[in-house]
Amino acid sequence: MTRTTPELAPPSPNFRATPAGGRLATTYDLACNRPHTRRIFSGIRVNLTKNKQNVLHPHQFGFRESKSINHALRKLLDVIEDAKEREHYVIFISLDIQGVFDKLKYDIIRKELRKLYTKSNISEALEDILSNRKVAIQTSDGPAVWKQTQGSAQGSCTSPLFWNIVADEILKRDWPTEIHLQAVADDFAFVISGRTRRQLEQHTSFAFETFKNWTDKNQFNISTESHNIY
Repeated sequence: MTRTTPELAPPSPNFRATPAGGRLATTYDLACNRPHTRRIFSGIRVNLTKNKQNVLHPHQFGFRESKSINHALRKLLDVIEDAKEREHYVIFISLDIQGVFDKLKYDIIRKELRKLYTKSNISEALEDILSNRKVAIQTSDGPAVWKQTQGSAQGSCTSPLFWNIVADEILKRDWPTEIHLQAVADDFAFVISGRTRRQLEQHTSFAFETFKNWTDKNQFNISTESHNIY
């Protein structure tokens, strides 16, 4: 089944002009803003997290039931204190990903979804809304239609779930014990330690390289204004 945007909710306000004078939306709400549809997909999000409590990595503190920024800060402090007790050098790095919802790729979401959940009516429904999507708009030269392969509107009831599914891959990386990574939504935090300055530098380089490989694969951009190193 092929879907076009007239069946979807209003697009994101992120538009750019086309040569023909029309407007091209970068993101559409995949779950629709109609009240009954929103209730259905909001229920799916809750059921997935409740019935699969240990599926998503516990170090994602955003868009999760029973988790908050306070839990995230407490975890960071515990990791830092543990490293200090072991008399390690410690560095804290925070990274923010720019515009993640506009860049969520449907093929990657489907791939990660299959890793996390056994096949069911719910998982099939989620995959279905990510398949065979087309964008159709009216321009000054007539209708324009093209394949849509990425983007989920911020505020959509499915976007947080799709983001957590994609972010789960980097959180579940087999990190050394000296490298701790956690996230609150699209804000990531590293706590990296080492017995010596040289070891700290090596662990930090490895963490950056691994994280960059993941962002490159997903074509995410790290904000140059929102990163911090302590």
